[in-house]
Amino acid sequence: MHKLSSLGVHMNGFGLSVALRAYLIFIRPILEYGLAIVPASWSDVQILQKAQNMCLRTCIQRPDATIGVVHIAALASLPNLFTHSHALQAKFLHRAETLPSDSLIKALTMQLDLSKEKTTWGELRLGVLWKKT
Repeated sequence: MHKLSSLGVHMNGFGLSVALRAYLIFIRPILEYGLAIVPASWSDVQILQKAQNMCLRTCIQRPDATIGVVHIAALASLPNLFTHSHALQAKFLHRAETLPSDSLIKALTMQLDLSKEKTTWGELRLGVLWKKT
């Protein structure tokens, strides 16, 4: 985000809406990478949330300030990363469950279900958001 800010993508350069849009397009996907397939702990999400807050402060040209960024996140329609990680996991599990039976992930998950080992797939499926009825 500092590189984008040095190019003028901030509140006083191209404007706040452009800065937030650039954050959503270029930076947010990097922060979210892997959240769908790995159950993140609270401390992991807190680290990512701090990084997001710093990026949002950079959008308003105050990266070192201790001001809150709730209103900036609301302007960009950003949910907090903990909630968003659960939503990404639920979408991933739904897609994986609705794939055809001859797909690779379906074959792998069937093998993992038969296995008695503790796996990341099992942790995701036992999560609060995903319970088979």
